Amino acid sequence: MDVVYTKDSKHSFVNTFEPTNAPALDFKDDFTKLSLKTNNTMGWKGDPLGENDEIQIQITQGDKSISLLTQGIGTSFIKINNLETVKFRKGKAKISLLRKHTIDEISNPDKTAGGRVSYASEVVKEINID
Repeated sequence: MDVVYTKDSKHSFVNTFEPTNAPALDFKDDFTKLSLKTNNTMGWKGDPLGENDEIQIQITQGDKSISLLTQGIGTSFIKINNLETVKFRKGKAKISLLRKHTIDEISNPDKTAGGRVSYASEVVKEINID
């Protein structure tokens, strides 16, 4: 996919981005619930985090919501603290898992401003909080 950035009437920059560069991501097959009263650890299907990667999760239940972010080369899980402390309750909740990979250099940057692109993948699932 070609993207044209027009800085002004004399300068424009064309870069090609491939949607297939978005990182592979999914929930593990056995991930169906989180514990209400104890800390949780959640992994994902896909490679451990590499350079310029991050994973963000958001858990929502009614009007309660928390977001967590993890970075670090080699990371393959995210820690979720006790959900009771943030007023969650037993029952259904929605969790979204987002993985972002940023490339700091693009093929045709604005020489003075540079350029970078981020590719992201997101999956959403309903789970139980027990």
